[in-house]
Amino acid sequence: VQLAISRGLLTHLASSVLVRIDPETHAWKKDFLVYCLAKIKSRILSFEEADVALREILCDLLMDEEEYIEAAKTLAAINLESSSRWGSLSFSTTFPGISLTFQATRQYTDDEKAEKYVKIAELYLQEDETVDAENYINRASRVIHAVGSNNWPLKLRYQVSYARILDAKRKFLDAALRYYEFSQSKPDVRVVFKLQSMDRWW
Repeated sequence: VQLAISRGLLTHLASSVLVRIDPETHAWKKDFLVYCLAKIKSRILSFEEADVALREILCDLLMDEEEYIEAAKTLAAINLESSSRWGSLSFSTTFPGISLTFQATRQYTDDEKAEKYVKIAELYLQEDETVDAENYINRASRVIHAVGSNNWPLKLRYQVSYARILDAKRKFLDAALRYYEFSQSKPDVRVVFKLQSMDRWW
């Protein structure tokens, strides 16, 4: 099978098929995801988009199983500093509805980087792995200032995670200042979201 076709099929499988499969009724889903990731590992540059899609699905599955460290490692394996992304290209094949892909020079946005870094940090914090969490919060720190003003929930998650890390490092004054900052969040951020966010990750 030609590379372009196999890449397109795997990307379609990950983004349009596997996401709809319930792991509770299809126990093979997790093993299949791990198998696919292992098979494309040596050719990651050719299957970057499929790799990202598979990892995001596997991460959600691991989170549901409360395997937070493995979920964090799964997301952390995505190369967010890659200089290229994969764009979509429609192609007529014998498989209706399949979209093949081509490599395009589009970097991950600051919002995308920050969201992934914060999520990885949150997952590590679920198991009190503050050293690893701090590593990814520090990476988020480099781009969080560039996150769009409308993405306030992400900035709030960043502040909460940063405060928890400072608290764990016994930097209580710095942590208190962080807690104060997000307690004074914009009025358009609902209190309900704050409570749900803290309850989920604390």
